[in-house]
Amino acid sequence: MDAVTVTRRAMPIVGARTTTVTAAIHRPTTASGRCALVVPGAGGDLDTDAVVALAEVLASLGVTVVRANLPFAELGRRAPRAEASLADAVAVVHGAMAEVANDGLQAGGWVLAGRSYGGRVLSMVWADDRRIAGRVAGLLFSGYPLHPPGRPDRCRVDHWPRLTADCLFVQGERDPFGSPDELGEHTPQLGGSATVCTVRGGDHSLRVTRAASVDGRAVPPAASMHACRDDVARWLAALGR
Repeated sequence: MDAVTVTRRAMPIVGARTTTVTAAIHRPTTASGRCALVVPGAGGDLDTDAVVALAEVLASLGVTVVRANLPFAELGRRAPRAEASLADAVAVVHGAMAEVANDGLQAGGWVLAGRSYGGRVLSMVWADDRRIAGRVAGLLFSGYPLHPPGRPDRCRVDHWPRLTADCLFVQGERDPFGSPDELGEHTPQLGGSATVCTVRGGDHSLRVTRAASVDGRAVPPAASMHACRDDVARWLAALGR
């Protein structure tokens, strides 16, 4: 596994409710030519364990990663409705692309990845912004919030037919926001391919309690994400084929 350097900085963005967001840039020694933006969910920031782990997994596979806050988190505010976050998320995507503009990345080389709410917002950006979609080959979701807990009748999939990118869902088996089986019922609506990596016994954060584990040992969210590394590697290798 190649070494990875991580540099932290205030990343400039344009057209959002703040002019910078905190970002950490993960640069592998041997870069694959692919880059990723990783953003947190509604209740966390870029340093949430599961978000860091997602960035670490991608970087360990040669991906240059920009791990960044969304503006509401940068400002210490509650997450707005996903629809109200789109302009801010677009600004962060463009900021991340500018951050690694000199890395020799070719069009279509990006992955947009997010925890929960963050992943959903990035998927909506991809569906609605053709400039961004043209540079992004895949979408990676850690705990996609398919529906509110206990409300499977309110699935958040209206934009899915417009998602023609390849999608990877890392989903806990016990996720109250949508189980892997529930995802499987709706992924045929996607315009592109879908791969679901199930975290056995995992909840929405990918945490596995001792009671839910197969061997009686608890597994924290970061470890669950790292355990999915081979699935992420296979998905990355197939992007664009």
